[in-house]
Amino acid sequence: MMPKKSGMDVLKEIRKETSIVQTKVIILTVLPDADLQQEAESFGVLHYLVKSKVMPSEVIEIVKSELQ
Repeated sequence: MMPKKSGMDVLKEIRKETSIVQTKVIILTVLPDADLQQEAESFGVLHYLVKSKVMPSEVIEIVKSELQ
């Protein structure tokens, strides 16, 4: 867990800031929460990855794919 803000709070701030609003976001979380995933996707998150369900190699491939 992040210390002072949740990842969702940070995501909302990113989406409000015009200079970085188009930044691609991938969430890597320990929380397999369908409601949080749906909320994140409503803010344009490309991927909502749950750590216990994804291998590090898969995360690397997803990031590489999105950076191309």
